[in-house]
Amino acid sequence: MKRTLPAVWSSIVASPFLVVGVDGYVNALALQVPTALSQVALLVGLSIALFGIYVHAVAGSAFEPEVTERSLNNATPRTPFVRAKAVVGLCGLCLACYWLFYTHVPYVYPTIALVVGALLFATGVWTYWLNSLTTYYLTNKRLVTETRLLGTNHKNVQLEMVKTRTVARPFYLRLFGLGNIKLDTGARRLALVRHIREAKEFERSIADAIQKR
Repeated sequence: MKRTLPAVWSSIVASPFLVVGVDGYVNALALQVPTALSQVALLVGLSIALFGIYVHAVAGSAFEPEVTERSLNNATPRTPFVRAKAVVGLCGLCLACYWLFYTHVPYVYPTIALVVGALLFATGVWTYWLNSLTTYYLTNKRLVTETRLLGTNHKNVQLEMVKTRTVARPFYLRLFGLGNIKLDTGARRLALVRHIREAKEFERSIADAIQKR
């Protein structure tokens, strides 16, 4: 798996929380943040940094094809979209804190900024970690989704079960050159290959493998 330096990126994202948290104790920057909030910020920052180190440590491939199959292709989810999402969410959180502690605007504005910012930030960071620990492997028999979040998990889709294939490139993914592949295996069951570059080429590899069976 090609690593995306999750430890470094997570530490960078965690740094604003750590600054606010530490300043609540040393008051070097005079941010005037309530002690309870600074404690929460410090806890969040440490959690993000430590989990990023964990993700970096366990990222890697454990997949080995069976003796009777051949490895044809592999792909890893890319992270620019989710990183941008997390940064936008972080900006929303900073804006909410600014409105809340340093201005007299109605509480509805910092509340909306806080909720939207927290949602974007949390989902962006979590998806970034998940993408960093996911790899898709294509063999002549199956598509394997390997995830190494808490232990190693392999999800298999037998190629003979695939009914239809769809390449989806929504606007927000096209901006970053990414796409998704949806595999319909029947009985309303879908397998999803997410956030990969060269989605068309990977889908073509799947189609070729199915035809050669």
